[in-house]
Amino acid sequence: MGSEVSVDLTPQWRDNKWMGYALCAVFEVYGSGWELSGVLEVNGKEEYPAPLLSLDVQPVSDHIWLLYVSRGISFGTEWQNSFSQIIFHFKSSGPCLVKSCGTRLVYEGDVEELDEIATQSSSDVVD
Repeated sequence: MGSEVSVDLTPQWRDNKWMGYALCAVFEVYGSGWELSGVLEVNGKEEYPAPLLSLDVQPVSDHIWLLYVSRGISFGTEWQNSFSQIIFHFKSSGPCLVKSCGTRLVYEGDVEELDEIATQSSSDVVD
């Protein structure tokens, strides 16, 4: 729980089927004028691959932010061979609180599986 999650990586984590990573944050807003951004930290350096989320409205309940970041967006490609752990965290300002977050490395097989599920769901609706 909280606004940070770390991922320990195996030596094979970055095979040619790795596509990027998915991020998720559950957050609460209790006023207007808030901001939320996703941060990737590698070897003590921070990168902001996730866009800044900011609205001048006051939502009435918890919200979930899901996003996918392609592998080439953060730090280019040279960093991908130089570490065994990545840390994702969400920074908030104003009346915004990140309650929990998570991440998952995304591989080609994950996308293929999701496509199959979507195709099956679509055919179930038509039948």
